[in-house]
Parts: sequence; structure tokens; C-alpha cells
Amino acid sequence: VALANDPPLIVADEPTGELDLATGERIVRLLLEQSREHGKTVIMTTHDPRVARMAERVVLIEDGRIRGSYEPRSIAAATAQGEIEAERLIVEHLRRMLEDTRERLRRLQRELAEGRITLDQAVAEYQRLRSLEEALVEELARLGAGVEALKG
Repeated sequence: VALANDPPLIVADEPTGELDLATGERIVRLLLEQSREHGKTVIMTTHDPRVARMAERVVLIEDGRIRGSYEPRSIAAATAQGEIEAERLIVEHLRRMLEDTRERLRRLQRELAEGRITLDQAVAEYQRLRSLEEALVEELARLGAGVEALKG
């Protein structure tokens, strides 16, 4: 429905948030197709580094500020040429996201134990956070981050 009017700009806020990885990849491919084949500008937000890796350009935003940007396809080439600063920043950002996600999981347990949230709310948020944690650990491992970053 959103594409029916043929907009020049597509803004997708977490379009893969509640989807399994395969379905999420199909959605991202559809958005990329709109960009490449139909000249659309696509802006997509995601916390999933596996999804971000499929983009042409990634902008890292933390606390409302742009902390850096990179092109996922150029990371391997830059690393091969000894330009590891971009990868270091990405790994640092992903580690902070992992720490934050794990803290949010601990806070969720406290909120449930204290009766501040319902079991249904806790289960939904727990599943979302565990999925994000899994994606972050997978991406950090793919980037060769040290094992200490992956311990839970």
C-alpha cells in the first residue's frame, strides 16, 4: 500500500523487526530492488547487524548522534589494505549494543519479578532482545571480535 503512490523516498522503520532472518532478507532485497531498479531512496532503521550488512551504506547512530558511517562491502577491502579504523569502530559499536542488550535483559527480569510488567509483555520483549543478542554475537564473531565480547 505504501508503494502504491510511487514515492521517491521510502522510509522503513524496523521493517524486519519481528521477522525470521530469511523473511527479513527478502524484505531488504525488495527495498534494495526499489532503490536500484526504480531509483528510490530507501532509508531503513534496524538494530540487526545482519540486516544492516545488506545495505549500501550504514550510518551508526548512538544517543541521537551520528557516530560514523561505512559501506559494508568496503570493509573487507579496507581491512585487506590495512585500513582497520572503520572495522574497529563497528566492532566497538556492536559491543556496546551487546552490553546494552544484555543489561536490558537483566532489567526485564527485575521488572517481571517486581510485577511492573505482565508475563506477556516480558515474553515478547525477551524474545526480541534474545534475537538481537544472537544477531550481535553472530556479527561480532563474523568480524573476528575477541571471545570476551561474546560471553554472556
